[in-house]
Amino acid sequence: MRKSPKRIGLAIIGAGRVGLFRGEVAARHPQVDFIGVADLKPERAKLVGDKCKADFVTGDYRELLKRPEVTAAIISS
Repeated sequence: MRKSPKRIGLAIIGAGRVGLFRGEVAARHPQVDFIGVADLKPERAKLVGDKCKADFVTGDYRELLKRPEVTAAIISS
């Protein structure tokens, strides 16, 4: 019997070059159901959120980590 794949709710903390790269890769992954982006610079968080079609964008990582959808996090600060 095969296990069904786990669904992933990904929090990306830090929307610099690495955060953008990780977000774009995650957006193409079939198991990722949710992407959230947090960065202290609102314009950068929005840019990365738009590029990876994020479901949630914020300036406060704590707000992102409280989301019930989040099951994994990438810290790229």
